[in-house]
This record gives sequence, structure tokens and C-alpha cells, in this order.
Amino acid sequence: MKPPLSSRFLRHLPLLAAVCLLAYSAAASAANPVSYELKFERPNSHLLDVTIHADALTGTSAEFAVPDWAPGSYYIENYAANVQRFRAHSAAGQELSWRKTDNQTWRVELSGAKSVTIDYQVYANTLQNNIAQYNERHAFIGGPSLWMYLVGGKDRPATLSVAAPNGWRVATGLEHTSATTFQAANYDTFADCPLEISDFAEKDFEVLGTKYHVIVHDVMGQKDFAKFVDDLQKVVAQEVPMFQAVAGTSGQAAPFRDYYFIFHVWPKTGGGLEHLNSTQINFSADWDSTEPTPGYVNRYDLKLFVSAHEFFHAWNVKRLRPLPLGPFDYSQMVHTPSLWISEGLTSYYGALALVHAGLITPEQYLDSVSQLITKFEAQPGRGERSIEDTSWDTWFPRDSVIHQDNNLLNTWYSYYDGGQIIGHILDFAIRQDTSNQKSLDDWMRLLYSRHALPKPGFEPGDAIKAASEVAGTDVSGIFRRYISGKQAIPYEE
Repeated sequence: MKPPLSSRFLRHLPLLAAVCLLAYSAAASAANPVSYELKFERPNSHLLDVTIHADALTGTSAEFAVPDWAPGSYYIENYAANVQRFRAHSAAGQELSWRKTDNQTWRVELSGAKSVTIDYQVYANTLQNNIAQYNERHAFIGGPSLWMYLVGGKDRPATLSVAAPNGWRVATGLEHTSATTFQAANYDTFADCPLEISDFAEKDFEVLGTKYHVIVHDVMGQKDFAKFVDDLQKVVAQEVPMFQAVAGTSGQAAPFRDYYFIFHVWPKTGGGLEHLNSTQINFSADWDSTEPTPGYVNRYDLKLFVSAHEFFHAWNVKRLRPLPLGPFDYSQMVHTPSLWISEGLTSYYGALALVHAGLITPEQYLDSVSQLITKFEAQPGRGERSIEDTSWDTWFPRDSVIHQDNNLLNTWYSYYDGGQIIGHILDFAIRQDTSNQKSLDDWMRLLYSRHALPKPGFEPGDAIKAASEVAGTDVSGIFRRYISGKQAIPYEE
């Protein structure tokens, strides 16, 4: 028999008080920002100086860690290898002892201090989407490669002050509090925003209430990119309305007031990486290059496709994301079977945007799809892994130096390609089941309305359920046979 309510309440009062105290402490801690400062050594040293200040600390020690990977780039990067000259001191200037507890974490003994300032340097000489570079021409920063986080304090706000060299400006999707100071709601948002710091060129345009900043750092031809910006605006105008009903506000169609395209034109580089309100993209050929490119009309159209792909990510994966992908655990590999949705369907919509914007013809689009299918079905790994399996196993190092031979060339293939093809299959299936009254767009919008930030992400079953609801019939067989299974895709059907 249960005791009276009053007795039960009194008995649990100490526990309730403890819970309230913990909640208050967490709220108080979250209100105290972690402050970052960025300074620069001589350019030929490639060294960036970082200072972090954190207060309202409790306990005997505080830990600071460098991420091991960057969201959107599923590789263990070992960013800690570039950290040097780590130091820590209290607000009173007392030097504090520290030691590393693992590959990426520094533990500082507080010795009674409630606040700590740490200083460290990062060697930055790699221009890739998720790393950092600093030289006499510019500084580029992929957040996870540079910014340590307070372990247990990633929910705290972050502030940043940049001591930019003379003549250099700062371009970033971080909220601006001045030309050189910025803030973010938490570490995930802070680390998500790359920075270009240089005398970059900029052209802007507006679409449906949002201002788009096209930032270009070009060390090759420094050619005019006005035509590319005009074409990029057409792509943006095609992609934004798709999610407007579920992601827009009365004042703007997109879920951001400003968006930054950060482009580097730099030899021997390539690729792009998505962010909440920005993307960073590298091109190894200048704007007027129209050389033929396998799978695309030419190199110029490839530039537009990469831009369309990364921009669509602002909705698909940055806000609508698989459940394991956030809040982020930067200390280990994070697996999901759903990257075919996050990446493959993003490629599907990125390619379609070029057709809808009138930048390539339907015939050119269909030719690229035929090449894609031919390439995809020639992969020997199709008999070894399902499309979901390739997503789960994406962390295997396929194109980096490793110390053992493997057979991944014959057992693995791209979930980008698989997902793009499945985009067609699902779109056709939904249209067929609804007499062309519904499409894959409706499925994406339904998933977004149910699972996009700030809500938790989706699980594979959520995607199947939403697709069946939109189609008005059970389409789980498509997922079971061709996505989680390895059956041949029935293209003719």
C-alpha cells in the first residue's frame, strides 16, 4: 500500500532539493560564456594563437578537448596533433598544472580556482574544408580543428574576439557583435561556423528575405565571378522555397537571416563542407574554366552543382539530421545508416536545382543520371554492402595512408551515388502511388516538420513511416529490398 501523498513528498524532499540545486547549477553554468581569442604569429610559422577563458568552474579540475572529427566529414582527423605550447593559469595569474588524459584531452588542476585561462597554439597549414590554414595570404579556420571545448560545458554560450592582421576582414556565419567580435549559443554552433580572414572579394544578393554573402579568396587568376554569382542566385531561388512552408518565417523563407558562401580558388584542392548558415567550398580551377568533367557538363557546372549540394545541406543534415548526429560527440566515431538521405538525397536535389534554374538542359541532366547509374551498378561492392551498410561503414579510411592493405575498393561504394539514385526511385514510387499528387518533396517536408532542429533527429523507421504516409500505402518494401537490402534496383519498373 502506498503511503499518503504528504509522507511521500516529505520523504523525497531532500532528493527534490538536490535535483533543483543541480538544475540551478547547470543553468547558472550555461549562462557563463566560454570566451575565445584568436591572434596570429608570423605567417611563415603557420601558427595560430588561441586563448580560452572559462569561469564558474566547480570541482578540482577542468578538462579541455580538441574534437577528433568534424560534422559532415566522417574521418578521424587527429586535430590534437597540431596543438602545441599548452598553458593554463588562474585569474590571479597562478600557473596551473595540467596533464593529458587521452589523445585529445587536457586536464587542468584548478587548485581552488573558479576560473581558468588556457593558451595554446595550432599549426595551420592545410586548406581543406574541415582543417585550417594560415599564411601571408589569408587564414581559414574550420572550427573543430582549432577550438577546444570545455568538457561538460559545450552548452555554454561562446564569444570570440579576432585580432585580424591589418587589411584583413573576417567572414563567418557567426553572429556578429562587431567587425571582429562574434558570439554563438553553444559550442556546437560556434565550431560549426568556419572563418575566412583575409582581404577577400565579396558580392552579395538577396532571396526571399535572406542576404547571401559570396566570399572569394582566389590565389589563381583572380578573375571576375559576377556570372557565377548570378547563376548561384538562380540556384538559391530554386532551393529555398521547397522548405519554406515548414522552415520559413513571415519575414524570410529560409531559417537564417544571412548565409555565407566561402569559396577558395586554390591549386590542388577541392570539395565542400556544409554548415548551419554557411558553406566552405574549394575549387582548383578558376571561374571561367569549362573543361569537360566526367558525370557533369563541364567544370563550371560542377562548381554550381557542388554549391547547390552544400546549400541544400542547410536543411538536410544541418537541421533535419539522423538522430546520432547531434548533439555531437567529438571524441569518437558516430555511426548512422542514414547518410544516404543526408548526402545522397542532397545530391539528388542539388542536380535537379540546376535543371529547374535553367542552367543545364533536361537532356544534359538525364545524361548525367545515366552515367551515374552505369557507374553505380559497376561497383563490385554492391554485392557486399547495402546502401545503409555503406553509410554505417563510412569511417573506414579508404583514401588515406593506412598501415594495412584492405579490399574496400571491392566491398564499399558511395552512399552519395546510392542515395541519389534511390531519390529517383522513391520520388517515382510516391508519384505513382498518388497519381502524381505527391512527391519526394512532400516526404522531405514531413520529415522536417517532425524531426528538424530543435527537435531530436530521425531514425530509419521514421523515414519509412513518413514515406508510407505520403504515398498513402506501405512502401516499406522499397527500403527493405533496395536500401537496407542488396536486391537489384528495378530501373525498368
